[in-house]
Amino acid sequence: MSNKENISAEAKEASIAQQRRQKLLGALFVAISAVAWGFSGTIAQYLTQWQGVQVEWLNCVRMLGAAVLLVPLALSRKDTRSEIKQVFRNKTDLRDTFIYAIFGAFACQIGYLYTIALTNSGTATMFEQAGMILVVAHTCITVRRKPTRRELVALALALGGTFCLATQGNPGSIALPLEGLAWGLFASVGMATYVVLPVRLLKHYQGLTITTLAMCMAGVCISLFFQPWNIMPTLSAQVVIGTFATIILGTVLAYLLFLEGVKRVGAIIGGLLDAIEPVTAIVVSALWLGTIVTGWDALGCVLIVGMLILITIPEKDV
Repeated sequence: MSNKENISAEAKEASIAQQRRQKLLGALFVAISAVAWGFSGTIAQYLTQWQGVQVEWLNCVRMLGAAVLLVPLALSRKDTRSEIKQVFRNKTDLRDTFIYAIFGAFACQIGYLYTIALTNSGTATMFEQAGMILVVAHTCITVRRKPTRRELVALALALGGTFCLATQGNPGSIALPLEGLAWGLFASVGMATYVVLPVRLLKHYQGLTITTLAMCMAGVCISLFFQPWNIMPTLSAQVVIGTFATIILGTVLAYLLFLEGVKRVGAIIGGLLDAIEPVTAIVVSALWLGTIVTGWDALGCVLIVGMLILITIPEKDV
């Protein structure tokens, strides 16, 4: 083999190694975002069940609070300032950002919230994670390919784990009144939208740019819908600290890392890794709030961890 061919082969190997590092970094970002969402969810449970905070108020404040923190950060940087201007100049990008904010971030929040109200949290979790089926279908149709065996197995593990966590092995616990079914499907579409839609935008913009604009748009819309000024809780020290924690962990950090992760690993892996969220919520709830962990919880966690291992190890090692 000539010197030139050796250099070419080494460059190719270096490129492949770099791609793997980027994918592992992206998987780590999404995993951390899911952990942040799960931890934030436990804080939200504490605030709503123990401090009398209404879920609607908390969601409004989370998104508006994130917008208040992100806007100065985005405007302080020349690159993101330029990108924000570019989004507003490009009608397609502005439309897609608005769709992501309303039919992704906002729809997922409101759909999940109302599905819980009309059914139960297990049913709502099942519907939300079922959005991954739409993610896989959309991705495969878009690139005109069949889902890989690894994707199908990972999807089965993620949905199986979610089923165990949500139903405790009893399918009869899934309640499906017509209105609950409608909101559950809405939550599924919202989950798929917030995973799939940013992929195109992130080819042109940073995660900070899209997250900032989305939080502003969704925060305003969700506040007009729920009118949080009419359902103000008593602002004790616990409520203020807890709310601030959900803004930082479950909104600013989680959304920024999720978008940066999806940018590197794509919609399917990003969506699958999001299944870590209920596992984190169970662990933190058990350690902090004393929630009892059942055998079905353990099985669900094992299945989801198996999915995590499957999608993060290199193909040739499987």
